[in-house]
Amino acid sequence: MMFLQSSVFTTYTQGHHRLFYVSLHALAVAVISTVLLFTASNTQAQELRLNSNVTIVSDMNSPFPGIGVGLEGAMGQHFAAVMDANFGFGKIGTLMMFKPGVHFYFKKGQTGFFFGPKLSYMKMLEKNDEDIYVDNIYGGGFSIGVKSRLSTSTSLHIMLTPQLVVGDTNGDGGTATLQVGLGFNL
Repeated sequence: MMFLQSSVFTTYTQGHHRLFYVSLHALAVAVISTVLLFTASNTQAQELRLNSNVTIVSDMNSPFPGIGVGLEGAMGQHFAAVMDANFGFGKIGTLMMFKPGVHFYFKKGQTGFFFGPKLSYMKMLEKNDEDIYVDNIYGGGFSIGVKSRLSTSTSLHIMLTPQLVVGDTNGDGGTATLQVGLGFNL
């Protein structure tokens, strides 16, 4: 299965060269979701979001505060396709998460309260090349949140995403991610 992985990021930790491997299937999910997002969307209703986020993963006794980016495209008056990429940095390492999903907005125009299904793929890079936790974690759950227009071209976005995950060290577990973002219409 070595051909299914690609060396994407290189990091340096304590003078030792380390490769951060990202599975090609995770990259494919991100690319396909982004393509679907833009082809299914009305060009007037696309949004790029810059997020701050905190992710908590069961079995890991350290939160992962970090940054992220999200894309959202309208699929009608109440629905939007979304793709988020979050990067968290904790005591035990770095967590990278890709989360495609769909939001259902109670109000027309993709504002106000929303909820919807989310999938996720998480890649864990532990500090000091430790191998305590599983590196590839898959999840499914939902998002609940609110989006408020600050102006005609910007919005404030607050979202909580609890998920069940497969791949934890002690069997199945869960994650929760809180995101606060500023969106810009494209």
